[in-house]
Amino acid sequence: MQKLIPALLCASVALGVVGCKAQKPDTLDVDKIDGHRRLPQIAAPLRYSLDFTIDPASERFSGVTTIDFELSEETDKLRLHADGLTFKSVKLAERPDITANVQVGDNGGIAVELSQELAPGKYSLVFDYDAILDETPQGLYRVKEQGRWYAFTQFEPLEAREAFPSFDEPGFKTPFDVTIRAPKDLVVAANAPLKSSTPAGALVAHEFETTRPLPTYLVALTVGDFDVVEAPSGTIPDVEFRILAPKGTGKLAGFALERTPKILEILTDYFGQPYPFAKLDFVAVPNFSAGAMENVGLVTFRERLLLLDERTATPRLVFASQSVIAHELAHMWFGNLVTPAWWDELWLNESFATWMATRVLEVLDPQLEAEISQARSASRVMRSDSLAETRVMRQPILTGGDVYNAFDGITYTKGAAVLRMTEAWLGEDAFRDGVRKFMRENAYGTVTTKSLMASLQETSGKDAFAMMQTFTDQPGVPLLEIVPLCSGQAAQLKIRQSRYLPAESAADPTGVWKVPMCVKFSRAGQVETSCSLLTEPEEVVALPGAGCPDWIYPNADEASYFRWSLPQDAMLALAGEHRGALTMREQLGLLGHLGALVDAQRVDADVYYRAALELLETQDHNLISDAAGVLRGLEPIAAQHGMQAEYAAAVRDALGSHLERLGLDAVEGESPVVANLRLTLLGMLGHQGRSIHVVANAKGLIPAFLADPDAFPAYRARWALPVAVEDGDALLWEDIASKIDTVKTPSGRNAALRALGYFEDPELLAKTLDLFFDDRIRSNEFWRLVGPSVSKPELFEQVTWPWFTTNYDRIIGKLGEKSAPNLPYIAGGFCSKSKQAEVKAFFEDPARAKPGMDRNLANVLESIAWCESSRAYRSEAVKMMLSGK
Repeated sequence: MQKLIPALLCASVALGVVGCKAQKPDTLDVDKIDGHRRLPQIAAPLRYSLDFTIDPASERFSGVTTIDFELSEETDKLRLHADGLTFKSVKLAERPDITANVQVGDNGGIAVELSQELAPGKYSLVFDYDAILDETPQGLYRVKEQGRWYAFTQFEPLEAREAFPSFDEPGFKTPFDVTIRAPKDLVVAANAPLKSSTPAGALVAHEFETTRPLPTYLVALTVGDFDVVEAPSGTIPDVEFRILAPKGTGKLAGFALERTPKILEILTDYFGQPYPFAKLDFVAVPNFSAGAMENVGLVTFRERLLLLDERTATPRLVFASQSVIAHELAHMWFGNLVTPAWWDELWLNESFATWMATRVLEVLDPQLEAEISQARSASRVMRSDSLAETRVMRQPILTGGDVYNAFDGITYTKGAAVLRMTEAWLGEDAFRDGVRKFMRENAYGTVTTKSLMASLQETSGKDAFAMMQTFTDQPGVPLLEIVPLCSGQAAQLKIRQSRYLPAESAADPTGVWKVPMCVKFSRAGQVETSCSLLTEPEEVVALPGAGCPDWIYPNADEASYFRWSLPQDAMLALAGEHRGALTMREQLGLLGHLGALVDAQRVDADVYYRAALELLETQDHNLISDAAGVLRGLEPIAAQHGMQAEYAAAVRDALGSHLERLGLDAVEGESPVVANLRLTLLGMLGHQGRSIHVVANAKGLIPAFLADPDAFPAYRARWALPVAVEDGDALLWEDIASKIDTVKTPSGRNAALRALGYFEDPELLAKTLDLFFDDRIRSNEFWRLVGPSVSKPELFEQVTWPWFTTNYDRIIGKLGEKSAPNLPYIAGGFCSKSKQAEVKAFFEDPARAKPGMDRNLANVLESIAWCESSRAYRSEAVKMMLSGK
């Protein structure tokens, strides 16, 4: 159901009059009322009282919101936020003689115009209103699951205004009093503990304790027929913990119920203080636009992350579940206890939560090798950080589009990598002590980057702000070009700084960062490390001791955030004879840097591929996995040369023996790294290698899945279903699609939808894509159906892109208008400059262009050009390799 746009709503409500009446056009300039602009600072909220009436089965909800606020100067106009609300009345509690009119502007901005000026002081505004209870997963919305209706909220970043009138900016933190009137027998929860439940006619009024000071985006509530799974008393000291799951799915909450207290214990130990709020509920949400949301006391999760069977789930899902829980709980301190004053400081939330999640998993479950995943993520985000239009971590927020764009890999993943670098430079103890000081001094308040830097500088004695600012306020990735110099007994490194860019980039390559660099090197078998802070465009760094090193690795344990290069023969030696002296993060990092240097056309492509092939000869699971990823990237180049058969044979030759060693199915007690590698091997041998053995086994598992999708192990479903259906027929498509009506578990539903995206028959793929408009499909399942074909160039160009452009308005209708800025990323399925003009014209059409879309579109267009240039540069090396030359 589509949202009502502000222009269709009542423009004005007079005190005491229910309904709408015309507003004089010259009373207030509507063009200046824009909810994407920062509010004037003359009024600040002191407290909210929210009284909702919500029946999830109804298409509308109602509310009475009282905002206590303070005026700092005289005015007759108050600016705040409300989006899609139909006001019945608005009044000033202290001054019934004053008439209040509401004027609606753009993007959820409103102005309350008063018939008299108010003197500075404290007042209360009371709004009585109702609104649509939509099914688009934003604001206050509803979801139908197994025949039952539920209500959920997602207010970050700018959607609290869709549920109640508010000063909807993160810098305004106040206590909230919440009452929710709902049908009896439904479970109702909000941020704070329940105070009382009282019959109110046909409904029950649930009143909650007053919250600690919160920004509007952290307010949350839910109503529905939930399974309530409670942790034993005392599981978390002085905190009630429970999980709310849609009816019938509570039996899958055991894993999260068991792991969460352990995660919270690690976090409280690190921060040096207990969980800072009164209670903790987790909520499994069937239709959820984000992965999870850190609402105070009521954390919401995409259901498959919270409801899983550890015995049959894939290692990736087990990892993701714990990582996301750790991420959201870290927010209880970073974001909730201390909150950024404005959205340009979002990195203080998301970077820290991402970094902290890795740290928690390193302690909680070392087998998951979270530090290896972090290194891979940092290498991947460097690619997007190398685009000309990449954001800075502390991006100035000028429009609402800027706010939505801030929730990306730069904020999360680059930010986490920069924090890991800072911790390594300052020292773990000094960094932790700085964080604790920051938390103590700013508890329940708002903060900026400078306040954190001041704490870190005081505990470390180093100028943390000067170093970090070059990464938080400057776009791009540093490239350190390193030339070893050795004369007699003196060993030095000549280092030149610039911005890493792919070949043919139009961006300015100049740039200087303050880069913490620890060089690892060896003399006569003795490994040493030497650290320094680089600050100049060019400088010479002396290595301690006497004599020339046998080898150097410029970024010890890949702890810092930069690309680096050495002379080509030195890099080959690191990949070959000296590789055994490197840590796993360094070995994987070396492969990533080689790939980046190929994209920059600074290293021959055959050097990169030779290094990857050497890794495929090892027995190390991480190295094989990453090298297999390099091999996967050859597929489209092989197709360009008509060498698909040679490529498939190369995949079978390189990976077949590893799968034979590991076997087709998971073994009880094996490490997650082994289990993940098997999934990689099965996927590549099935899709790229078309191994008769793998494909036959995949198809042999289809009957078991169709018999009982909910009981079918998710680990098998992950690899077998996509492989089995690639050449599937219409009958198989119908068999799998029919399971959407009967599956009862998140894993069974996910497996069926994901499989449908892998059918390669164009007519069947078109049916899969059209299925998105079926009422049974949730809006957050768009990429489940569409994603697989985006990575298949011929299918994408012939089927998926035409479907997308033809149905764009219908897609937006289901996803919601606010999804539009991110949709250009679907065009990443192209790898030809000839398609750039078509993509550009489509998204720049005034009917489709949205605030925030321009940066994403520019990144996609550049990525398309980068892809074509990179493939061309690698082409001859791939051809020679597949020819056996």
